[in-house]
Amino acid sequence: MSQAFLEDLAEFVTGSEERLQHLRSEAWQKLLVQGLPQKKQGDFQYVPVEKLYAGIYKPAALAPVPSKEEIASHLLPECKDAYLVFVNGVFVSELSKLPEKMIILPLGKAVHTYGTFLQARLNGTIQRESDPFALLNLSLAGGGIFAYIPPKTKLATPVQCLHFLTQQGTLAAPRIQLFLGKESQAALFSTFHLLADGWINSVVDLHLEEGAIGEQTSLLFEERSVPVFEALRVTQKARSQFRGFSLSTGGETHRQSYSISLNGEDAEATLSGAWLLRREFSQHVHVLMDHQAPHTRSRQHFKGIVSERSQASFEGKIHVAQAAQKTEAYQLSNNLILGERAQAFCKPNLQIFADDVKASHGATVGQLDANALFYLKTRGICEEEAQRLLVSAFCQEISAKIPLPSVQNKFKEHMTEFLRADQ
Repeated sequence: MSQAFLEDLAEFVTGSEERLQHLRSEAWQKLLVQGLPQKKQGDFQYVPVEKLYAGIYKPAALAPVPSKEEIASHLLPECKDAYLVFVNGVFVSELSKLPEKMIILPLGKAVHTYGTFLQARLNGTIQRESDPFALLNLSLAGGGIFAYIPPKTKLATPVQCLHFLTQQGTLAAPRIQLFLGKESQAALFSTFHLLADGWINSVVDLHLEEGAIGEQTSLLFEERSVPVFEALRVTQKARSQFRGFSLSTGGETHRQSYSISLNGEDAEATLSGAWLLRREFSQHVHVLMDHQAPHTRSRQHFKGIVSERSQASFEGKIHVAQAAQKTEAYQLSNNLILGERAQAFCKPNLQIFADDVKASHGATVGQLDANALFYLKTRGICEEEAQRLLVSAFCQEISAKIPLPSVQNKFKEHMTEFLRADQ
């Protein structure tokens, strides 16, 4: 089934600038050799890929385009002066408000203007990439962008990337190549707005020079039966810092693939996230935290709540190379099950080749504490309210890290709705 699926997509890999087209074709050829994953294969053990392959998809198109009023309704208040609009995977500059001090070019033009760096980066991506869906994105990413933050430049406003799916049956492949110069700083917020059925398969590829600080937050708050695949690729030089955060209410399938390489001394990375799942929605998170240099630090903490017939999976690997002495790396996944038919799977993993390292991993899957429920009820709190308090307390550690006040409020609203629906 996956082979037939690839054959149907072959005609999508055309129609961009010659140099970019060559890179897209190379990614496509590697994908054909590697193949798409089968059911219960490797990192995709719990991802319902067969349902995905059964879909019939169209190439990305710019019609219909969301109105300015519709775009404004989805803007985060903190990002009203800096936002990038993608329609069915294609960047639309006319609908965007470009951030000051950020240089943005279509990928086709950027391979000329920033050819030495960008082509080397994309060639390296093709060689290293093992995720077939990230390769598929590069094969189809004719509408992507290259964004550059010059050295010692700090963006005063966070940048929102709005991904609209407006055409029925579209396979959207938005791609953002983001380069942060030495000691620069920027924050990116990716939001997904599913106005039609289809599939979003997105990639953010982020490079941090020495001392740069980058943030990337993913928000999926629309409960719709549309698969959303995200891949985040980060490489870090010395003293750089990266913070990744995600909040999700799931969907038909929401898969997030993280690969972070700490290649410079004193680089630091943190990943946090939470998901609230109900119905038959699913959330799947895969993380590779790769420590290649000494004195690097990383922390991962994800919390998930699954109810009704939903399913979540987390697979994380911390790799510490022999040269990465004095590394500190921690990973934790906590899951709360509220439904008899809900499922949560965890697979933390350490791979350490250095001998002077502080590292740990852990995972928990459980239900609400019966003793805590009983205690609250003895204090005159009804069972429904007691459950709400315990679930909110479970999420508090993650929700306290939400970077923007407006997102905190949105998460509280979704938490209230989620708990009300689960009663």
